Amino acid sequence: MFNHLGTWPYEMRERDKEIGERDMGTAQDGGRQRDRDYAIEGHMETEESVGSETDIVLEVVQEGDADNGQEDANTQRGRKRQRNVENWKKNKRKRLRNSGQSYMNSHGIQVPGRRMREKNCASCRYKCNKNFPEEVREKIFKYFWEMGDAARQKDFIVNHVVKREKRNREKISRRNNTFEHYLTSDGRQIRVCKDFFLKTLDVSEKFARSAGGHSSSELGITPPSKKGRHAPPNKVPESSKDKIREHINSFPKLESHYSRKDTNKLYLEGSLNLPKMYALYQEKCEQEWKIKPEKQSLYRTVFDNEFNLAFHTPKKDACKYCEWYQRLEDSEKTNHKDEYDAHQLRKTQAREQKENDKNKAKEHESYKAVTFDLEQVLTTPWSNVSSLYYSRKLSTYNLTVYELGSKDVECYMWHEGEGCRGSSEISTCVYKYLKELSPHVKHVVLYSDTCGGQNRNAAFSTMCLHAVSSLPLSTIDHKYMESGHSQMECDSVHAAVETARRKVSIYSPDGYYTLVRMARKNDPYSVHELGHKDFLDFKSLSNHILKNRTKDGEGQAVHWQKIKWFRYMKEEQKTIFFKYDFTAPTFRKMTVAKQATRGSRGTRTTQPSSMYESPPGISALKKKDLLTLCTNGSIPHYYAEFYNTLTVGSE
Repeated sequence: MFNHLGTWPYEMRERDKEIGERDMGTAQDGGRQRDRDYAIEGHMETEESVGSETDIVLEVVQEGDADNGQEDANTQRGRKRQRNVENWKKNKRKRLRNSGQSYMNSHGIQVPGRRMREKNCASCRYKCNKNFPEEVREKIFKYFWEMGDAARQKDFIVNHVVKREKRNREKISRRNNTFEHYLTSDGRQIRVCKDFFLKTLDVSEKFARSAGGHSSSELGITPPSKKGRHAPPNKVPESSKDKIREHINSFPKLESHYSRKDTNKLYLEGSLNLPKMYALYQEKCEQEWKIKPEKQSLYRTVFDNEFNLAFHTPKKDACKYCEWYQRLEDSEKTNHKDEYDAHQLRKTQAREQKENDKNKAKEHESYKAVTFDLEQVLTTPWSNVSSLYYSRKLSTYNLTVYELGSKDVECYMWHEGEGCRGSSEISTCVYKYLKELSPHVKHVVLYSDTCGGQNRNAAFSTMCLHAVSSLPLSTIDHKYMESGHSQMECDSVHAAVETARRKVSIYSPDGYYTLVRMARKNDPYSVHELGHKDFLDFKSLSNHILKNRTKDGEGQAVHWQKIKWFRYMKEEQKTIFFKYDFTAPTFRKMTVAKQATRGSRGTRTTQPSSMYESPPGISALKKKDLLTLCTNGSIPHYYAEFYNTLTVGSE
């Protein structure tokens, strides 16, 4: 017996699903546009929102989080762009074919769409035309092809075609069965002739027979197609992939000091690359796991698709906004041309300002123009020993100050066991430089990138106010390079250090101090080694000095991340002058402190306190890794005492 379909199913779920997918695609396109707009806005306002154009400063992911790099990456996205199976040509072609629309086949031939065929059943005993007028046939045809799913279409045929044994067996024939065809009208299934059935749906007899031949007699439905669903005989077992994942997870991962809210991408040490990682994997398979290593192509596939990892490299010579703009279509470029031109103008103005200040510094001894920047993290130990890649390392920091007039260089260096690299630490280094200047220097111009976390914040402004009030300086100007175009002379120092590092092995921060001193033969760099007692807490001092940091003299909001030029003057120690544009005719004023009352004059804090009472230390697991390297000989034994004395800080 045939299955009864009941009332005509006007609500077609598959069509709703298809419309939903189409709407979702529109939403995704809109999301991409919003992301693009957000990238522009973030890039123009603050470097933190899109990542610093300085050498990316990295932090080692806290122990326990490092092993979750794969899980976090999987929940978001892999390192490489994922394949979009839905947009493959063959799948687009398949969707068009299953929905009865015209499409171009794999041979480039245009196949016409499906259409309901005419059938005159005037002499038919089933009275097909009378039972199914043209409008009903059209509705059936439309419903059938709007399913867009071959499996559901076959189910439709299975439920409308009944297979029976042949009644007349007197004649010898190869045919043992007969097929009865039905269509639904007003909730009833009515029998029609085969030709009427096929032409109403515009399907071939072969398609109808195959649907019945593949159906389950017990359930009356068509099972899923088995095409392409068999397991390949050479499929790599999951256990082998697990070993690859285990090996990738064994490398310490670092996160960017910037953009933590915008991305979950983690970083591997810059000295690594995929071929080197694969060579280490081969070594581990053969020597430790005693298994045959898989091919490098599989290792790369797992790394690219299952991990959101990158190799840390300096990002000095690329502006994300400019690269994004150059990739736009011509029509989109027109919409953003004004923003792009303004960005280029600010870049040119900043460079012209720096060149003018450089020339002025050469002519006047009382005028200093300097650039400063924090170098990318220097890790110890630094060597080609394979075991080092699996261990956490000690970080060393280098804040470089480059005098534009004299080309003198001052490097302020410390390691993470003695201090972090926040706003107070950076401010301390610049303050020490200002403090050591000759008394006849009255005007200093500082140039830096636009990193809000290090040099465009309340702590750094507090340091500058403190410097003009306590030192012989009369004026400090702080000017910012355009975001994405912060190439400065101090970058040449970092390049020289990087070149020198390639030739040697370094096992302690002292090795870096010596390396930097020797990186330039003529007029060597001056290195200042800092300990935890040297750092001053300008961040806490800012809470006492900067009582107002949100309104200017006209009552308008102050947008710190848009400021291009700060000025601090001895004559106006309670006022910060600033410009949003280098070409602005006058400075805006921000009065940061109120006039002291008689009762508060003796109690007001004006001196910075020490940042650390004791060394902040390193994590226990990092110290364990370093001592293990000393024990197995990866670090020479005479450095063991230094690593043993490192303080363990709070986790």
